[in-house]
Amino acid sequence: VHEPSGQRSAVKVLHQTFAQNSDVLNRFFNEAKAANLVVHPGVVHIYECGMAPGGVAYLAMEYLDGVSVQSIMGRMKYDGAFTFGHYLRVLLDTLEGLAYAHNANDLDGSPLNLVHRDISPHNILTTFDGQTKVVDFGIAKAANSMVETRTGVIKGKVTYMAPEQAFSAHVDCTADLYSVGVMLWEVISKKRRWKGLSSGHVLQKLAMKEMPEPAGAAARGL
Repeated sequence: VHEPSGQRSAVKVLHQTFAQNSDVLNRFFNEAKAANLVVHPGVVHIYECGMAPGGVAYLAMEYLDGVSVQSIMGRMKYDGAFTFGHYLRVLLDTLEGLAYAHNANDLDGSPLNLVHRDISPHNILTTFDGQTKVVDFGIAKAANSMVETRTGVIKGKVTYMAPEQAFSAHVDCTADLYSVGVMLWEVISKKRRWKGLSSGHVLQKLAMKEMPEPAGAAARGL
C-alpha cells in the first residue's frame, strides 16, 4: 500500500475462516495493542487496526523491505556466507528491541509485562539496509490482555520454546531470552537444534530436561 506521502505500508488481514472465532480475533487485535505501545527501531511499527467493510479484520503496519532470518539461513545455511559476526549483530539488535518491549508501560504507566512468546528466526526480519526488526506479537500476552491461553494449547515454535512455556508454567521475559539463546546455540553449532525430531519428541526431551550437545562449540573455544 502506498500512502500519499510516498511511504509504503503492509496490511495484515485475518483470514475469514478465523474471523468468527472470538479468541483468534482478540489475539489478532492484541498484536496491534501490544506492538502499538512498543515504538522502537527494533520492533515493527503498527499504524492502526480495525474492521474493514465485510467484517475483515486488518492491521496496517510498517512495510519491511527484507527477509526473515529463517530465509537467510535456509539459503546460506550455516556455512559462513552469513558470518558469525553478522548473526551476532542480528541477535544483539533483537535483544535491544525485546528489552524495550519487556519494559514497556501501558498508557497509565503500569507495566505491560509483555512477552513475545514466539521468538524464532521466522519472526526476526533483516531489511536490505541493515535493520533488524522483531515482528508478529500476535501471541504475545500482556498482563491486561483479554486473551487467555487455554489449557493444553501450546502457542509458539517448540524448537525455540522455553521449557516453562511448553508446560504452561508462568512465563516472563526470560522465555524470550531463552529463545534467543537457542538461536545462538544453532549458529555456534552450525546446525538446527532438535533437527529431525517431532514436536512431541522435543517436548518429551524438554520434560526430561535433556539438552542437545552443541557439536562444534568446543572447536570454537566455547
